Amino acid sequence: MVTGKSYGATNFIAMNRAGEILMDRIIQVQGPSDRVITIYRGVDRESYSCSPICQRRVTLGDGEAYFKSTRDQAGALNSQANRCNGETLTIPGSSRAAAAAALVNAS
Repeated sequence: MVTGKSYGATNFIAMNRAGEILMDRIIQVQGPSDRVITIYRGVDRESYSCSPICQRRVTLGDGEAYFKSTRDQAGALNSQANRCNGETLTIPGSSRAAAAAALVNAS
């Protein structure tokens, strides 16, 4: 998995265990292309992905408290998923909220 930390071009290098380069490419990290709603609360900005229902998302430039809160929630869900020890979960529905609830209830 590759996670873009900011927008723009960067290099991507894949190496094997011996340190030999398997691939060396320039990749372009782009902003969101889905339906994004931006809410301003004074000078603080919040971003929501609305496909098909609105959910919090982290976008560069969001207010610090909102950014940290959303990032921390995503980290907590990731930790819950890692604790499932590779079990396959059947998640009813297709929303992220249902997936999050299933992960929390599975532990």
